[in-house]
Amino acid sequence: MIDKVLAHVQSHHDNYVQRLLEFLKIPSVSTDPQARPAIRQAGDWVLKTFRDCGMKADVIETDGHPAIVADSEAAEGGPTVLIYGHYDVQPTGDVSLWESKPFAPQIRNGRIYARGSADDKGQVFAHMLA
Repeated sequence: MIDKVLAHVQSHHDNYVQRLLEFLKIPSVSTDPQARPAIRQAGDWVLKTFRDCGMKADVIETDGHPAIVADSEAAEGGPTVLIYGHYDVQPTGDVSLWESKPFAPQIRNGRIYARGSADDKGQVFAHMLA
């Protein structure tokens, strides 16, 4: 089974990386009131990604930022898996300390550099693809 999973990931690698880079370009800094449109854009991106995977997905409006809930509608009696993640990022801090722009992802030596590449957009995207 693991061989099939690894083969699938490898055959879709370039597409998955490009999609992650697209996600990382969205400056969804949740603590910045001026970034509210970017937060909505990131939420819409997540919603579309779930729907493109064939999942039922909805936006839940909150007093803060919108939450996205998706359900694969697994067969009755099947296991339930809950994945929590966030599509916002922390402020960039002093941009002069960055080797590249925080929301202009770069691949250097096989690693992706951008705000949110690990916490949490990279991780949540991996969960979404799974």
